[in-house]
Amino acid sequence: MNGISKVWIFIVILSFIPVGAGATKFLGVSGEGYLADTVYNDDLFITGNKIKMDSRVDGDLFAFCQEIVHVDTVGGSFNSFSFNAQILGPVEQSYRGCAYSINCNAPIGRNILIFGKDVTIGPQARIAHNGDIFCSNLVFQGEIDGDLRIDANNAEITGHVKGNVEFKNGQLKIGPEAVIDGGVYYKSSRKAEISKSARIYGEINWEEIEARADDRRPNLTFGKILAWTFSARGYLLLLSLISLISLVFSVIPFPAVLFIILYSVIFLISGNILILLTKDRMKMTIATIESKLLPSLGLGFVIFFVAPVVSIVILFTLAGAPLGMALLFIFGAALFAGIVYSATFLGAKFWQVLGRKTENRSDYFCYSTGIVLLIILSFIPVLGYLLVTVAIMTGLGGLAQTFKTKNS
Repeated sequence: MNGISKVWIFIVILSFIPVGAGATKFLGVSGEGYLADTVYNDDLFITGNKIKMDSRVDGDLFAFCQEIVHVDTVGGSFNSFSFNAQILGPVEQSYRGCAYSINCNAPIGRNILIFGKDVTIGPQARIAHNGDIFCSNLVFQGEIDGDLRIDANNAEITGHVKGNVEFKNGQLKIGPEAVIDGGVYYKSSRKAEISKSARIYGEINWEEIEARADDRRPNLTFGKILAWTFSARGYLLLLSLISLISLVFSVIPFPAVLFIILYSVIFLISGNILILLTKDRMKMTIATIESKLLPSLGLGFVIFFVAPVVSIVILFTLAGAPLGMALLFIFGAALFAGIVYSATFLGAKFWQVLGRKTENRSDYFCYSTGIVLLIILSFIPVLGYLLVTVAIMTGLGGLAQTFKTKNS
């Protein structure tokens, strides 16, 4: 076994070693919140509409909802993706949030990373390390032990920053009660409004950026892009569509078996169409998986987790929004192709184990067999999800290697 294969095996093994909390819980919220005396010893994923989180979470907390109000302790990191977010309870590790409106007014044990339109860091907030904030409007009233990096249209600082303040984009205001132990470094076309009573112990460095009068492009910023994405019209339209679909499926008593049949038919039809359109690429991918199974799994593991993050980071930049959307689309298409190709490979192996010759069987038949096997495996708790994920990663990695092979 070559060195690269050993590295991939090591990475995959490490990825499944539990760190911190012993397990993960996935919960959907139908009520208003959780009981105050509830303690979750694991990582917690919660989804819902309006959630008041009164429970302690010893692991990491992930919230996907319209509105989240967090008032108890999170022993790990807190990651929220919502329309409105209020962090009123301590977070012992880092807080990462993406929302239209974010109000953080509690101690944060490590770093903060925030994407939003209107962001408020309240007077009770104490951030133990560094802070990175990308928004349209920021009010910072708290305390941070490290550096504060801001990209905003408007930012007002009245709190205590023990490190440096790095600002770029629009208008920076430093109030009379502000204390900055380090320096202030900002890039803007406008000079910062600094109160004479503010205490700044480091240097103040302004890099003036000339506003180009001949630039006819709209003055887009991350805050504006996010504001458009989370606009009331767009959000209500999406919410209405989701609510309508949920209403239809809740009113009409569809049996669970019917859902399984429906999804199976969708996968069978769309997958066979993809095989028909990309037969050469499919054969190359299966041959790559056959000869390089472990490298395909390892490469797929990296792509599976890194590609969405890179695409989202690029998406939330001024010049990279179209590129980020394109990368997300490409990743989604590659992910679907990886599922189809890995299912075809699995189906072929299944018939080989049974002693049947796959040369006499079509790729469509092998794919149909493989996707049915994956659907059956998905019903096995935990292990089933793990096996299906490994199959998807293997197909994704095998597909990626075919482009390198073809180009070389």
